Order: sequence, then C-alpha cells, then structure tokens
Amino acid sequence: MNDIPALLEQNLRTLEKSQPKLAARLRQYMDELPALKEPVFRETPSGRWVEGLTEKPFFEKKSLLEKRSKTAPSAVYLVFGVGCAPYLFHVLRSLPREALSVVVIEPSLDLLLLTLSQTSVFQALPQGARISFIIDKDRIFIDEAFAWNVVPIGIFPVSKAEAIAHDGQNEWESMTELKNTLRKEIIYRLTMLGNSPEDTLLGFRHAALNTPRILRSPRIADLRENYGGKPFVCVAAGPSLEKNVHLLKDIQDKCVIVACDTVLFHLLEKGIIPHVVTSIERPYDTYAAWVPRVLEKHRETCEQILLLSQSVSYPLTAGRWPGPNIVVGKMDVPVDSWFTGAVLGEQVLYSGLSVAHMALSLALACEAPSVALIGQDLAFGEGGVSHASETVPDTALAVEQEHRRNGITVPGALGGMVETSTIWLTFIQIFERMIVNFPGTPVYDCTEGGALIEGTIVTPFADFIEKRIIDPEFAVSRWGGPETEKEIRSDLSDRFSGAFSQLDQLERKLQEMHKEIQRCTAPALLPEKRQAFAFSTAGILDQIHAMNPVISFIGQSYTHLSGTVLAENRFLETVEQVERWKRLHEEIADSHSFAVRFLRQWLAYARDLAKAMTDGNFTDPGAIDGNGEEEFLGLYAGAAEGNALSVELLDLLSCKDPLRENWSPDGLWKAALVLFLQGRADEAGRFMKKAYDSLEGTELPTETIGAFFKDWGKMAAADDLCVFPQTEEAAALFANAKEYLPDDPEIPALQKAVMGRRKNLVLEFQKMRHNQKDELSILLQRNAAENALLEGDLYKALTVVDKLVWDNLDLFPASGVLYLQWLMKTAANCTEAADKKIADCSVEILDRIISKLPLLLERKINFPVEFLSYMTRKGIKFSMDPSDIQTGDQ
Repeated sequence: MNDIPALLEQNLRTLEKSQPKLAARLRQYMDELPALKEPVFRETPSGRWVEGLTEKPFFEKKSLLEKRSKTAPSAVYLVFGVGCAPYLFHVLRSLPREALSVVVIEPSLDLLLLTLSQTSVFQALPQGARISFIIDKDRIFIDEAFAWNVVPIGIFPVSKAEAIAHDGQNEWESMTELKNTLRKEIIYRLTMLGNSPEDTLLGFRHAALNTPRILRSPRIADLRENYGGKPFVCVAAGPSLEKNVHLLKDIQDKCVIVACDTVLFHLLEKGIIPHVVTSIERPYDTYAAWVPRVLEKHRETCEQILLLSQSVSYPLTAGRWPGPNIVVGKMDVPVDSWFTGAVLGEQVLYSGLSVAHMALSLALACEAPSVALIGQDLAFGEGGVSHASETVPDTALAVEQEHRRNGITVPGALGGMVETSTIWLTFIQIFERMIVNFPGTPVYDCTEGGALIEGTIVTPFADFIEKRIIDPEFAVSRWGGPETEKEIRSDLSDRFSGAFSQLDQLERKLQEMHKEIQRCTAPALLPEKRQAFAFSTAGILDQIHAMNPVISFIGQSYTHLSGTVLAENRFLETVEQVERWKRLHEEIADSHSFAVRFLRQWLAYARDLAKAMTDGNFTDPGAIDGNGEEEFLGLYAGAAEGNALSVELLDLLSCKDPLRENWSPDGLWKAALVLFLQGRADEAGRFMKKAYDSLEGTELPTETIGAFFKDWGKMAAADDLCVFPQTEEAAALFANAKEYLPDDPEIPALQKAVMGRRKNLVLEFQKMRHNQKDELSILLQRNAAENALLEGDLYKALTVVDKLVWDNLDLFPASGVLYLQWLMKTAANCTEAADKKIADCSVEILDRIISKLPLLLERKINFPVEFLSYMTRKGIKFSMDPSDIQTGDQ
C-alpha cells in the first residue's frame, strides 16, 4: 500500500508513542494490502449492514451512530468493537471527563485501520485520558496496551471498568476469545498485585530473620554437578496424585524428584524420598502444617533432602531443617530483589506464586533435559476434592472450597472442561509463561487429570518414565551440601550503609510530601492552583516510589486500590473532593512513613547479624544440640543484667521451636517477651498460651500470676502487621491481671486503652461495610458499657446494655440473649443498691423485662437465678408456659 491517508498517518504516529509494537504491526499489515478495504453498506430503516471488511457482515443500529448519552462517571472504560467510523469517535466523545483510561478491543485490523483513517480518535478523548488498543491474544500487544494506560492507574479500577460493546460485533467468536483473554489477564494481574503492605513487610521481617541462612546458602549452580542434565519430576498435591505417585518408588535414583512442601509427608509415608523439597509461603500456619509433622516422624530421612526455601518463608522452616538447605530470594518480588539481592548480594530465583512454580524453576535452572509434572491438577477433582489425602490441613481444604464458589471453568488436560479457582487460574498462566520462556526444555504434564497447561505435553506418567527416565546406566546421586562452608561477603558493611542512606532520603521526601499536601488543601485556593499542587504531590510520590522497590511495591497496593478515588477527585473542585483527596494522600504518606521505620528496624537487625558473622563472633544456634532452652536462658540472663539482647539470643528463636521442643513455662514466657520486644506480638501470644496451658494446676505467687496475665494482655492488645489486636482476649487478660494485682496503677490504663482500640477497630470495620446495620453496632455499645464499668459508672453501664438488648434482640437474637442474661442478673442484684439512682434504674429494667416475658419464653431463654428470685419476691408465679404467668395483682 503506497498512498497512506494523511489522517491515518497522523494517528499511526501518535500511536507509535504509546504502542510502537502495535503501530508496527498495523504498518506491516498495510504493506500486504494494495489499498485500504472499503466497507459496503446496505441501509435498512433501523440501521445498516456493513460488508466487505470482516468475514461476516455485521449490523450497526442507527442509535449506535448517534452520540451516546452521558454515562455515570467511571475511571476506566472497556470498548468492545470500533464499529464502522465514526462509531468509536462518538463513543469517546460521550465519555465523562472523569475517564482516565480507555481500552479498545478490536480483532479486525481492517475495521481499526478504517477508523484511524477517517476519525481523530485521540482528539476525541476526555482531557488527560489515555487510550490503548488490543487486537489479538498475543501477549506482546496485551502487555504493551496495559503498560500505557492500565499500569499507571492500577489494575483494580480496570476490574471495575464500565464495558461498552458494539451490538453487531459483540457475538463474534474472535471477540469472545479476546474477552476471555482480557478477563484472564485482569484476574492474573489482580492476583499478581498480591500482597497487602502488611504482608509485604511481614516478608521483609522474615527475610531479615533468615539473614544467617541466606548468607550461608550455597549457590544453586552448585547443584548442577549432581542434578544438572538429569530429568526432573515435580510433585504437587493435587487429587490426581493418587493415580500415579506409586510409580516414583522405583525411579528414585533415576531422576531428580522435587516435592512441594505440602506433599512431602505423603511421599515419605510411602517410602519415597525426594531429592528436594520447596517451600515458599510466609505465614506461620504453613510452617506449622508440614514442618513439625515431617520432622517428628521422619527427621533422619530429612537429613538426606535439600530444602529450597524463600527468604520470606517463616524463619523456623529453614532454621530447623536438619538437611542441607538453600534460602533464595524471589526474583519477581521487590522485597527479595532489594534485600536478598541488592543489600545482601545473594541469589534470587524466579518462583512465581507457588511451590510448584519454584520446583519447575529449579529444574530449569539445573538445565533439565525434560520435566514431568504430577499431581499438578490446578482444578477440583471428583466431588470437588482439591488435594490428595494427607497433604494439607482441613482449614486449607475449607479455604479451597470457598474459592470453588467462583465457578470458573477451563479446558481439562484430558479434554472437556474442569472446575478451577481464581488463584489456580493464575497459577496456570504463570506455568504457561515460564514454559514459553524456556522453549528448549520440554515440560510434560503427567498429572493424568486436572486443568490443561498450554505448552505442556500431556502424557501418562508411565510413558514419560519409559521414554525419558529408564536407563540401566543412569543414576542420580544425592547432593549433601557444599564440601566447605561458604565465606561471608566482605562488602556487607558498605551495602548496608547504602541501604540506610536510601531510607534517610525517603524520610526527607516523605516530609516534603506532607508539606505539599498541606499546601494543596489550604483554604481559599482556586481549583487550578489546587490541581497544580496535586500534580506536584503526585510527582513527589513518584520520586518516592522510584527510590526504593519495597516502598514502590507497597505503594502499588494503595495506588491500585485507590485508583478510582483518585480519578473521581482529581479535579479538586468541591470541598468533598478536597477532603477525600487529602485523606487518601495522608494515608499513603503515613503508611510509607511507617514502612520506612519498619524497614530501618529490621535492616538494623540484619546488619547486626551480618556483622557478627563477618567478625566471627556468631555461633550458629542451629548447631546447638537439644532444644536450646538452656542456652537461651543463659543469654537472656546476660541481657537482664544490663547487656543488650545478643543476636545469638534473637536468632536462636529462628532455629528452635519452643512450642514443640518442650520448653518450660518460664522459658516460654521469656521467649515471648523477646518476641514482643521485636514487635512480634502474634508469635509471642502463642508462647504465652502454651506456657499458660503448661502451668495449669501449678501453684504460683500471686504477683507472678498477675504479671503473667498483664504481659500476655499487652501482647494480645498489640498490632502485628497482618494480625488485628485480640482486644477481646486482652480485655479478659487484663481483668484477670487486676484480680491478682488490684493496686497496679498501670492495669486500668491498659484496660482503657484496649477498649479504645476495640472501638476504633469496630468503627473502621463499619466504614468497610458502609455503615450497614450489623453486629458491629453491638460491639460499639458493649464497648461503651465496659468503659463505663471501668470508670465505676454502673448506672451508665446498665442503661447502655438495656438499650443494646432491645435494639438488637430481634435482629441478632444470639448476641442479644447473652446481654439480656447479664442485664437480668446484674439488675436483680442492684435493686437494693445504696445508690438510689442505680436501684431505681435496676427496678425499671426488670419491670420492662417482666412485661415482655411471654415473648422471651418463646425464645427458650435460660433465666438467671437472681432474676427468678426477684420475680418470687414480687409475687409473680412463673411457668415455662407463656400463657401461665400470673402477677401478684391477679
């Protein structure tokens, strides 16, 4: 095609600035054409048929050619089909000024070229909005389109986007395929958005705690001598595992078996010893689900197995492992790439989102000639089964059943459609991306069931063994660890200094951002001036995110989740818009400031550990024989005498598990205090619970019991990243502490503080639920009553609970009855109180209850003895038959 229309050339040059790959693809297609295709129209009273551009004619209603009516504001619009010019131009003109992003999905290159040759689509956009085009399922074009106008505002607003579909194109098979591709891409990106800021910081804390294991880890390249060039079998815990897991028994020395952590116990019980086990998750519950059980029954066997774990994994996972272990960072997670990679200078490995991805990544790193996946269903089996037996706890199974409610179906590996979940769909996509990036390594899906993973070769496991593994001369020797201990880097001090300098710069920038927020929200500013300050604030935030990948990753969570709010309020024309903009940006700045302080605390801890190791003043607690309690108490005693807590003492709790290694109540209490000092309140609370259970029936001094409850209450009341304060438990613990230490002046202040914290939590939950009427309102009223009791105001407590009962008894009978029983008992005990106000209030409350007895009897309430005695004194004959209640006046 020689003569390109001027408007088309102008639009292509504009497109090249945002989507150069798409522009090149369109020019390539044009080179194959003698001229642009022209449409042929067949007019009808209600519209026109368009022919000559697409495989099949499509109908365009007259109403579609008219300007669309204004829609409710949205940040993102998905336009399915460009129609025939000037349809897209009119659609874009009709969008509200709040629109930030428009994604156009059009599978016909001819229609797209016609539109670009006849209309100025870029000029039709609302001011400040961006547009991108998706033409097919090719990932190159999808990534390019998203990078231009989705990534800047975040994927969350896209998931809430308004769809505008061309009726005539909407039912095309090619359009349906692109819709499904786009849907999967959005789900994938939402899932990969991943962790909350708190979860990200938890991962960093674990990485800092794992510092000694990271620094001592051998290189993955060291494994190649034993495992390089050998076939790999990656074993997951899907329900189809039962079909072929037995075949592993006879090939244990013929291939490299990599087990996911959840399936290790299952394999060992069958006498199958994998060469490697992978672990990736950071929650304590993941560690508790598999490590203690495996070590309790198969500890000696585990000495033969290499543990490959992540730096963000729960510290005791690598700390307690008896065999060789390698702790790596996740290449695809900023926390790991910064701390493990940039600060410590250690290795990172692409790991996806699951232990199965990590297993495949290891196989690829070891240059395996072929890889088999078994138990990799990523779909529900018969009867909705999610995992093989004896692999995951019931709580995890229940979570998977909740995921099943999404009702997602995907092609099955054996044909047909199978049921999967949102997270498994993302796992499938990650596998597919990994396989595409390593075309030289064939990956065989030998699961014999489950979802289809595109790019794999679906084959029975027995056939894979026959063709890829069985070789009489072939054997795999186990890797037992490096021959010599790895040397610690000599430049760690400089690396840590650079990291701290980066945090200093971040703090200064955050202070600058706070000042700019105040300038932007000062009174009596014109909207144009506010918008200029807002733009400046956004620029500062961009600088902050560019300075540190961890802060940037934390920031993306806020940016993605708040993208819609930013879009709605970016004009700053009303007081409400200004206030919402201010609250959002102050929350972001405050969150980032907290994150920087948190990073500083744990970076200092990691620095001190690294320094002790570099100076040769560090004894590995993992090498201690026994449970480590004696060594811990000795180090603790030294700290109690005025010395600082040593890094050996702190690291000991990353290598020994006091909960499962029979520590005494005293050791558990002291260990809990150490964790609490580090801000690890949730873990500390577990130690206190274990100590309490161990002390049951033991006689102790009153002061000791009171101090124990007081310490435990402080831990329960504290915030700890991903765990909300246990305010109910804390209130009960402080009440117990007060019984034993009635004169302790700190306890009433702690009680009042925990009540305030509980109230704030309830208010925050109510905001999340848009202030709907629910049981959270009961908690607020209860909180007010308990505060009144703490202040010695019984009259107020009675009146608050009285209102609570009658406001909520019908709506929430279970909760209402509990407070009604308390009200009956307390009021009955106070009818003759010295304070006449309390006595009169109690009588009034009881009389009101008596007047409602027929209704209460229908609820089959257990009436307190105190209330029954009061009715007897009043001369009321009481029967459980609602029709047989008589008062003394009858």
